[in-house]
Parts: sequence; C-alpha cells; structure tokens
Amino acid sequence: MIRRPPRSTLFPYTTLFRSSPLLIAGDNGLEIGIAAMHQQNSNYYVGLTVRFKSTPTQKINSNLFIRLKNNDLITLKYVNGQLGYLGGSQVAQAVFVSNNTQVAKLKNSALLTISFKLTDGIMRAYIIQMNGNALEKQLKCIH
Repeated sequence: MIRRPPRSTLFPYTTLFRSSPLLIAGDNGLEIGIAAMHQQNSNYYVGLTVRFKSTPTQKINSNLFIRLKNNDLITLKYVNGQLGYLGGSQVAQAVFVSNNTQVAKLKNSALLTISFKLTDGIMRAYIIQMNGNALEKQLKCIH
C-alpha cells in the first residue's frame, strides 16, 4: 500500500493549484482568477489562474503587481508557475508569496488593478471587473 506523505511535506502551494479561484477580470482572450492561502509556517500565498479562451497558452513568469482601491501598490514575489487544464481549457497558474505587511494592506482594501507578464515578455494590466474584494475576504478568514 502506498502512503501519502504528511501534508507538511507537500509544497505549500499545492492546495492553491487545486483550489477554485474567484474570477476577477478578463477580456476576449482570457479570464483571470485569484485565490489566497496561509501555511503553517506563517507564509501567505496568492494563486493566480489565467484561462486562455482564444489566445495561445503561455506561462506566467513575473511578479504580480496589485494596485488597491486605496492607491497602495503591492508587488508579490513570483514563486512557481505551471500550465494545466481547468474545465477543458488550458490555464497558466502561478503562485506568489506575500509578507505580513502586504497581507495587512490586502485585508483592508479591495483590488483595483493587477499586472503581470507572460512568457512573451509583454506586461499585461487588467482593471478588476468583479470580486474586487476576493483577497480581502479570503485573507480575513485565514488565521
């Protein structure tokens, strides 16, 4: 019988890749979802999922820049990224780590814009169209 390793030995972002991100923005070619997670070692992680509808799939390979409604700018450090499938569509998923100061800011203000680069090197910026308080609510639920 093969035993599963204890949860503490798995990568901290494995759960993020299995979670259902909340849709926050998109355009004709893609949809963007976001999710938050807290690990036992007191690190906070944010997962970004980009679903490609009509454009070629690319990996996310840069930090995540978040502008909040209170005009704060937060830069989350890129940790890992991969390509996968979600609901029959190809997606790019990336995990970003945040510190306690960034988490405090995210808990107190809704998202206004997000920016990131894909493998083509072009910086993409999106205005948050829905669920702007997704991270705010998720982080307030996490202890």
